[in-house]
Amino acid sequence: MDKDELRELALSKMDQALEALDRDQIDEAKTLIKAMKDEYKHSFDLAEDYVWILLTYIGRTFGEEEVGKASQFRHLVNLSQPAQKWSAMKPEDAVRFKTLIHRGHHSNITLTEEKDRYVMKLDPCNTGGRMLRMGYDKPPTNLGRTKKAYPWTWGKKNVSYYCVHCAVNEIQSMEKGAPHPTWIYECPENPSDPCIQYCYKRTEDVPEEYFERIGKKKPKV
Repeated sequence: MDKDELRELALSKMDQALEALDRDQIDEAKTLIKAMKDEYKHSFDLAEDYVWILLTYIGRTFGEEEVGKASQFRHLVNLSQPAQKWSAMKPEDAVRFKTLIHRGHHSNITLTEEKDRYVMKLDPCNTGGRMLRMGYDKPPTNLGRTKKAYPWTWGKKNVSYYCVHCAVNEIQSMEKGAPHPTWIYECPENPSDPCIQYCYKRTEDVPEEYFERIGKKKPKV
């Protein structure tokens, strides 16, 4: 291996793309940018896979109730969490922030506006949705799903240990001061279906069921 190859291997694809632009090599820069996206997605996917693996170990070793506690613990750590940020946001800002998150997740996003809410379709969500489509909950990996229903599983059984953090986000956004869950998740039963998320504009328009399933009561407006 020569010095040029060693130097190139140590450079990020972004730095290589910037150097290509400095040389006016536009096509090479485009190729490097595409390669950069693939590299980042690969690293991101590995990290998300690891989370589900760890939660499965927690659930099988200490009981699945500890999976819920672990998912809630992230909001107790002195780090800024999304649910804490968007609990005080206007709906439009919550949409801007949430799409920023899922662009970073490499999810396939479709965003629409309805009279009473914003609707985000992830087909798939590149975290839990991707892993379920890859069959990580099936042999030989057999990663964990809940056997019972809890408020932190939207009152449903058979929710992947990874996806429970989305229900916890709903709970936490209210506990941090939002009058209703800033983002409401419709986690699909069939992995081939998209994950649908709603951001309601007004509390009075949020159906009662979305409060009940996470153990909350709809406030009187």
